[in-house]
Amino acid sequence: MGSQRTLARLRTAALAALALGVCGTAQALDGRLIDASDPARVLALLQEMGFTATLSEDEIGDPMITGTLGGARYAILSYGCGQQGACDSLQFVAVIEGVRLSYERANAYNLRWRYGRLSVTDTGDLVLKMDLNLDGGVTRANLADSLSLWAEVLATVRREVGLAPG
Repeated sequence: MGSQRTLARLRTAALAALALGVCGTAQALDGRLIDASDPARVLALLQEMGFTATLSEDEIGDPMITGTLGGARYAILSYGCGQQGACDSLQFVAVIEGVRLSYERANAYNLRWRYGRLSVTDTGDLVLKMDLNLDGGVTRANLADSLSLWAEVLATVRREVGLAPG
């Protein structure tokens, strides 16, 4: 009985050490973690990946990145910002004007695709949103993957509504 308990404790300690080592390795490979409170690093990565992007502030002073991608204007809004600008999440938003889509088709898109939420404004324009939690930080590789995913989601919506070749 005592040896089983000792074995269980050793197994738990080994798993904890392995988990810490894996996390440390990922962080070491990508440098320090990136979070939403460092919009300049997010901007630099966007530009490095070929996105057009400009850093500014929204109407309440939180960081905001704007640009165009695949013919659509987009914004990356910062959320959860405290008084010291320690934002914890980003929201990618694109408005596609001049395309009239029914609420039913927008709902069908939302049921079919995992990432991105599509809605229709009162005037019939499309709004695409995708949220990204960065609380505690993510690796550069993880953020780059999320930015690529945003580009994919936007391209998929443009194809689905007939604005891009399918």
